[in-house]
Amino acid sequence: MVLVVFGRVCFFGVCASSYSSPVRATTTPRLGKKPDVNNKQQQQTVDNVITTYLYDQFGVSLAIAGMLGSVFGMMNLFTRALGGIVSDLCARRWGMRGRLWAMWTVQTAGAVLCGVLYFTSNSLGATMAVIVVFSVACQMSCGLSFGIVPFVSKRATGLVSGFTGAGGNAGAAVT
Repeated sequence: MVLVVFGRVCFFGVCASSYSSPVRATTTPRLGKKPDVNNKQQQQTVDNVITTYLYDQFGVSLAIAGMLGSVFGMMNLFTRALGGIVSDLCARRWGMRGRLWAMWTVQTAGAVLCGVLYFTSNSLGATMAVIVVFSVACQMSCGLSFGIVPFVSKRATGLVSGFTGAGGNAGAAVT
């Protein structure tokens, strides 16, 4: 819980204190410490519970639930890279502000899809469709956040990147 609150406070600190230049996409913003706590935490938590949810909710066999649940993780093959590409495209057009707005938009879409998942709990097909789109949003935000990491601290980029990844892992363990 503390990590989730810390991540949200830092992310909104990033949004509130950043600035961008319309001329250069590499403007150095004044960023908070940690842009990615919730993304990876959310992804790993869903990876851990999706199979049992499908097994319990829809009564499919455990093997089928495992195969259907693996769809969420398999989306990693392209969605993180897609997040990085979107981050770079937004930075080219709007600078750091574009990166931050893209991250906010994708994370908000993921939150909305979590709510939509509640309403599809009676249909396996609808649930899987929402899970696929939610997976794209969730894992794309991981790629987007690592597009922000190099601008947090130019001298300690490796440290910030390590904390970003480890913070998600710790948050997933807590939840």
